[in-house]
Amino acid sequence: MTATYTLTDHGITCHLCGFSSANPNDMRERYCGHCHVFHEDLDIVLRELSALEPMGPIGYRPETVLQLVGLIQLALRHPAVTQAIRATGVRFIEAAREYFAACPAVLDVIRRGDDAREDL
Repeated sequence: MTATYTLTDHGITCHLCGFSSANPNDMRERYCGHCHVFHEDLDIVLRELSALEPMGPIGYRPETVLQLVGLIQLALRHPAVTQAIRATGVRFIEAAREYFAACPAVLDVIRRGDDAREDL
């Protein structure tokens, strides 16, 4: 598992976006003000993902499944999505929720993805 940040005596650097901060609160909380990510929460998600076997006959890696869920959640917000496509997207997301049943931090990320107010 790759670390998502680097912490030194001088600051914290996010490996997701490259942003660095010398703010003591950001350093203490392992927080990226640019991504709005608490890295310790992200580390929990990454540990849960690394413990899973690939999903389905295609063998999607857990990180890929989570990325696809996020893309589908965003796509389902588009006003021109047909009911048939919406049903396919919802089925995939529900299958992913079952796949991640033992991963509460991942399920929280998926739950937050259902809420358009969480979009960045």
